[in-house]
Amino acid sequence: MNRFFTPGLTLLALVVLGCRDVASDSGSAALQSPSFTVAAAPTTTSHAVSSGATAQVEWFGSVSDGFLFVADSGQAGRKVNPQLFYFIEVIDPCCDIDLGSGPIPESDLSGSGTQKLALNTNTATNPDFFTIGPTGQVTVTWNKTSFATSRFVGNSMVSFGNGTKFQTVGTSEFSTGEALGSVVGLAIPPAGAGQIAQLGRLHSVTIDILH
Repeated sequence: MNRFFTPGLTLLALVVLGCRDVASDSGSAALQSPSFTVAAAPTTTSHAVSSGATAQVEWFGSVSDGFLFVADSGQAGRKVNPQLFYFIEVIDPCCDIDLGSGPIPESDLSGSGTQKLALNTNTATNPDFFTIGPTGQVTVTWNKTSFATSRFVGNSMVSFGNGTKFQTVGTSEFSTGEALGSVVGLAIPPAGAGQIAQLGRLHSVTIDILH
């Protein structure tokens, strides 16, 4: 199991699960958000533009390593749903991949992202939600901490070994946070025990997820 951190990034440590190649293309010298480069011609499975609340968490545990990102559209009432993405490598038993990406109901994400954000969705019943591995409840709550804030302007991209790519373009503002919850039955380790979390706001950020 190889674990790497994005150079110069203390607020958002990018975990590379298993044997992955990491590519980072930043349009700014500011702190970089995670991003996901792909080997074969990928197909876009999710595309959205967000100007709303967002949160993400990465964790490194004895049972699983993972990354989860969620963002509100910031366009309430315009039929633009929040976007959810997660990639998990199950360590024990080794070595399954759990992946999910796509839109979720607007009511499944609540909070402004400035102090708190709460995600409660069921990937088994969400239409147009792409999954690999088990489906089920994804419930995570983020609370802001006062450790630090960051602002990122530009492009970010990360590729996973199975060909999944996650990329964002735009301006993001984050504060450090703590996350509590679970993803399709896998618990996220508590703060101080292998998790890095943050929450904030996106400003006209384009989000693309490809497989």
